[in-house]
Amino acid sequence: MDERALIEAAASGDRAAFDRLAGAHVDMLRGLVSRMIGHPDDAADLVQDTLLRAFDKIGSFRADARFSTWLGAIAVNACMDHLRRQTRWRPFSQSYAEQECAGSPELRQEILNTLKDAEFSFDVHEHIAACFTCVARSLEPM
Repeated sequence: MDERALIEAAASGDRAAFDRLAGAHVDMLRGLVSRMIGHPDDAADLVQDTLLRAFDKIGSFRADARFSTWLGAIAVNACMDHLRRQTRWRPFSQSYAEQECAGSPELRQEILNTLKDAEFSFDVHEHIAACFTCVARSLEPM
């Protein structure tokens, strides 16, 4: 089935068609959301949220746009909603430090100490500006 047929089937409520359609774009979504959010757990939740929103709104998809662009816009909106609900943002999490520094207890502790520093937090508006820069770079032609 081509993409247009999958979109039509998904718009008719075919969950399997939507799963096939979205499956081709999950890696792109993970990368986009991870760059915007920075927290692995939050990013995974937002990818799922994006897919649920897309399934609910697949009937509003206009064929004059690329499906990946439409899906990316839903992801960006989900990320922006998530960031707006926060007053402060931390670019790393304790779980990230534990995952990335499993072989180096000293580095892990250094990162954890940095995370506790209140000045290390970004204002949400600063992060949103950085997100738009990141999204713009990912959309530049190669």
